[in-house]
Amino acid sequence: MDSTNRKIDFFNQAARRERLQSPEIVQRTKAVRHPLIIKIFKVHSEADGDGVYNCYEQALDAAEWKDTAGDNKFDDLNTTEIEVLNLAEFDPEEEYVAHLAAGDLLAAWRRSDDEGNVRWVGVPFRQANADRSRIAYCKNDAGASDEIACYLDTDGTGTEVTVKCNISGGGDHYLNVAVRRLADGDPILVQKIGDDWSAQEGFQTSEDCDCYSA
Repeated sequence: MDSTNRKIDFFNQAARRERLQSPEIVQRTKAVRHPLIIKIFKVHSEADGDGVYNCYEQALDAAEWKDTAGDNKFDDLNTTEIEVLNLAEFDPEEEYVAHLAAGDLLAAWRRSDDEGNVRWVGVPFRQANADRSRIAYCKNDAGASDEIACYLDTDGTGTEVTVKCNISGGGDHYLNVAVRRLADGDPILVQKIGDDWSAQEGFQTSEDCDCYSA
């Protein structure tokens, strides 16, 4: 019983002390928390620093929420340029090559640097699902070029893209004289790098041989 009375008396005294303090004093002694606000930005261009991009804030387009025609779900909220650091490039190489291209998105939030400047930092989302490998299907047989027209994801009806192929060896670096020989409908594993689609397999120059058995 005495223990219970002591606890009641303790809390009563604490309540009286709280009421005796002015609201200003009470407020200063308590931590103030600011909510984390995350915004979506679209890359417009590279900024001056490595890994930093000039971006436009985005608005989610209500009319496109149930869209099935492949339209963009976001629109520019305005054309005010905001610098955003891509956290995936927080420690870039000395010979810098930008990871993101115009049209890519960043989910970003504000953070103060060590001099008190408020900055935006975020994580990237590549346009056209470029952060993952895709399957492309050749539109035609390979020709005298190191590029080939392909359909993304679905042969004959997917989005048409041009795929760049890396061909090693001497002679002509053309797909129609390289192995493997690509033909209409053949699948290629591809990924978007910057603005371009590239094959994730290598090709080797070769020559057709007219062979016959005696």
